[in-house]
Parts: sequence; C-alpha cells; structure tokens
Amino acid sequence: MDGLTRGAVVDYLTSPLLDRVHLLLSTQSFPIFNGADMLVLAGVVLLVLTPAPRTALRPQGDHL
Repeated sequence: MDGLTRGAVVDYLTSPLLDRVHLLLSTQSFPIFNGADMLVLAGVVLLVLTPAPRTALRPQGDHL
C-alpha cells in the first residue's frame, strides 16, 4: 500500500522513548530498525534454538 501512495515502502521502526533513553546513555540516537530484517533475524534465531526432532532408537538386539 505504501508503495502506491508514497512511492516507497515504509517498514522502519523507531521509538521516541528508546531514543530519549539512549541519548541519556550515549551521544547517539537509538538505531532505526527495518521491520522485515527483524522478522528474518527472529526466524533464524528460532531455527537455531529449536532442538532437532529425535529419531526413534531401535533396541540393541534388533538387527533387521
């Protein structure tokens, strides 16, 4: 929708509250995050942290 009305896609996130807190702690503004990149990063983190499914182990005496 933004591409049609504004001529560009707007998917950046910023927070005035985080900006003020970050300015108190340092001399720079809080970074602006791209929403799509944050979702891709969250998906990768979930894939890395999710344990792989365990395969069923056969009993020791079962040799087929």
